[in-house]
Amino acid sequence: MTDMPDSDNYELTISAVVENIPVILKFTKGILNELGFNKHDSFDVQTAVDEACINIINHGYEKEESGDICIKVNNSADAFVISIQSYGKPFDPETAAKPDLTSQVSERRIGGLGVYLIHQLMDKVSYHYSDNVSTLTMIKHRNV
Repeated sequence: MTDMPDSDNYELTISAVVENIPVILKFTKGILNELGFNKHDSFDVQTAVDEACINIINHGYEKEESGDICIKVNNSADAFVISIQSYGKPFDPETAAKPDLTSQVSERRIGGLGVYLIHQLMDKVSYHYSDNVSTLTMIKHRNV
């Protein structure tokens, strides 16, 4: 393994449309690969980013409204920190209804697992809204 600097920063701003999800995931996966994250942790982060961005696209921006998603990544020696900013309708994931995990799958409503998955896959999740900007910050600690 090659020596890495103590901190790496990356940023991507892209239109908040479903067609850009593959671009966002390629960006995220490329950074994770470059930084030497294992496949399991990389999959977890990519899944959380996918869920967060899909939620922003589907719920943060109204159908007639368009906007951007700004993804900022900071990597330190022990953690991968990804912040996803959007400028649409604010949504605090802590206010999301808890998913029904006890009923038979056929009896559950479709959807509603995204926020739950994000919390399960990432080590820390926080949300902040200020000056018309929603920021979801997710942290994944490096497993060595």
